[in-house]
Amino acid sequence: MNRTVPGWLFDVYPDERGVTLWLIAETGERVRCHAAFLPSFYLHLHEADERRAVALGAKCPVAVSFAHDSQRELFSNEVL
Repeated sequence: MNRTVPGWLFDVYPDERGVTLWLIAETGERVRCHAAFLPSFYLHLHEADERRAVALGAKCPVAVSFAHDSQRELFSNEVL
């Protein structure tokens, strides 16, 4: 069921399917929502540190993937 709930974000925490969000509606009702979520992190690493990060990622209990990517800094538009 989709509906608009005017109110406040009370809590967010990870769960096995993504994240759970708790809202407190303007009426005082507590509303639990779920959102699929897969976090991304961007690292700027030297070659030796990159190999170390991959080795550490292999030991992680959840799936970790690495890919080369370029991003732009929001204000300067500089390629990072």
